Amino acid sequence: MSDRAKKVLVFSVAQIITIAINFLVSPYLSRALPKEDYSAFNQVIVVIGLTGVLFAFGIQSVAFLFFSRKDADQEKVVSTMQTGLLILGLVSSISLFLFSFTAGSFFGNDDMAGYIRLCSPAVLFTFSNTYLQGVLVYNGRAKYVAFLSVAQAVFTVFFLYISLNNWKSVPHALFFAQVAAPFLGLTLAFPVARQYMIRRIGFFKESAAKILKVSVPLYITSLLGSSYIYFSAFFVILVLGDIQYADYRNGAVEIPFISTVAFSVSAILLPDLNKYFHEGKKELAFELKRKIINQCIFLLYPVIVFFIVYHYEFIVSYFSEKYADSALVFAIYSFTCFVRINDYQDVLITAGKSPYILKSNVIYFLTNIVLVVLLGYLFGIYGVAVAASVSVFILAYILLRKDAQIFGVSIVSFFQLRRIALIFLLTAGLALLLKWILGQLLNQTPVLVFLLAAALYFPVVYIFMSRSGYLLPSLLNIVTSRASFLKPLLNPRNK
Repeated sequence: MSDRAKKVLVFSVAQIITIAINFLVSPYLSRALPKEDYSAFNQVIVVIGLTGVLFAFGIQSVAFLFFSRKDADQEKVVSTMQTGLLILGLVSSISLFLFSFTAGSFFGNDDMAGYIRLCSPAVLFTFSNTYLQGVLVYNGRAKYVAFLSVAQAVFTVFFLYISLNNWKSVPHALFFAQVAAPFLGLTLAFPVARQYMIRRIGFFKESAAKILKVSVPLYITSLLGSSYIYFSAFFVILVLGDIQYADYRNGAVEIPFISTVAFSVSAILLPDLNKYFHEGKKELAFELKRKIINQCIFLLYPVIVFFIVYHYEFIVSYFSEKYADSALVFAIYSFTCFVRINDYQDVLITAGKSPYILKSNVIYFLTNIVLVVLLGYLFGIYGVAVAASVSVFILAYILLRKDAQIFGVSIVSFFQLRRIALIFLLTAGLALLLKWILGQLLNQTPVLVFLLAAALYFPVVYIFMSRSGYLLPSLLNIVTSRASFLKPLLNPRNK
């Protein structure tokens, strides 16, 4: 296994462990809290998340770029970047604190004022923690960063349970999850990261201009790209109400591990994509991009199909019958996973087409606003889910069309259509057949139907795909090198 693959595997395993731990949080909260408190808890998280996006200015996104530039001004640039992050973090905390005095009337819930005031340092600690972990990653301390991610997740889950089960306190739960957890992360990260850091604290106008020239376009793109999350959330909160937001929030969840698997495949192959592109080998770059897209499809479409077919069973098993109305929202949102498994910007960035990315995200942003308002008023939370999903598909199409133009091919050339259609039909047919059989045998008991279907469906599907040569040997080797007993099941038939 290559060093790059090993590093990706470390990150992926840590992410999977972290996601698995965090995966237990939402069902616990949804059961432990009344819908009104659960809605308020998540509204605070949305406010903190939006504040973080607004005040980030894309600086974290360009940190690695400036770490790697070994020029005469590097010390000033990195020093300015560090100072800028501290200033932005402080400003965000002050802004949250000031907003808390109007939050009660804004959200129609007096408790929100105290919640937001208590969590006002959250963005400052998160900015600092993320930067320190970036320093560690750049300097080859990936395993320690993986440990930090898992430690924070365990800390959060433990104190959420104590806060709600023993202390019966929503404010304590918010404080430990949003403030204390990132503070723990930066406290553990700083002693190790400090040896790699520039100790100088200063702010230089020329360096700031150099940083912002690169970071601001990425910041605007990120702000527009995340609009569907925040605009949809605030529309539901302010127009449809707290209870509807609780149902919407539990439906608008990502299928577990989808992003992690997609990241792992891309991270292993994308450095070669950039290399081919810069060497002018567009044909090789295209073939590699095509391979990335299709491998993500083969790996993840069976998962997406399964969760769409079993959307009701998953939601009521995960969140309880109390959130049965979230099931259809989840099914609608899950359709976006069919296009969200690919990075549509990598080729455009490599080809110097960043202005096109920005233009595409403006179209996406405006489309999302119009559709959310129109469909949200007509169909409630289901209309909001449809609007957000349609907007994501439109953005994916716009970006992929430009990728195709750069390579001089048609959009359909990226896809192995016959193999994709076969996988889609087989997985959908198997999932529906199992659902009907198990539903009859188990008297429509959602938890048993879901778990038994998963236990039968996934081994059959992935053994078939690996034996039929759908999956790359390099990906299978990552699994079989750690679990050699799986080799006879996963090795392609022609070997």
